[in-house]
Amino acid sequence: MLKQSEEYGFLKEAPAHILQQKLRDLDKAYTDGFDKKQPAKRLPTKRKKALHSTFRFPDPKQIHFNNPQIRLPKVGWVGFFKSKKIEGTVKNVSLSQKSGHWYMAVQVEQNIEEKKHKSQSIVGLDLGIAKFVTTVTKETAKQ
Repeated sequence: MLKQSEEYGFLKEAPAHILQQKLRDLDKAYTDGFDKKQPAKRLPTKRKKALHSTFRFPDPKQIHFNNPQIRLPKVGWVGFFKSKKIEGTVKNVSLSQKSGHWYMAVQVEQNIEEKKHKSQSIVGLDLGIAKFVTTVTKETAKQ
């Protein structure tokens, strides 16, 4: 509805997924702002238009990687510097502009095995004032 209006016709230029994600983020911000269980949260405030240039592509099916390029919907192929190998399932891609440069963050989901510690013994420590450390075996150490 807003896309057809003359005043907001520029919204046609952006992919629909980005606009929907921004609305979800705004809804979450207002919900958190009115939530009594989160007293540190406050209502969102209007910010300068050019100060925060950040948007997120939430649909990983529309994002394609071809080193060193990424294909974004309605943008096309864009070159990027890959600082780390992208491992796992891509969940979303965020683009942000800071100091005249564009930065990309790729959120992935991956399974990581839990490493087991080799040691089988446990030591409990008690930090005190008179004696610096007391272990479970009643050994003490002075500072």
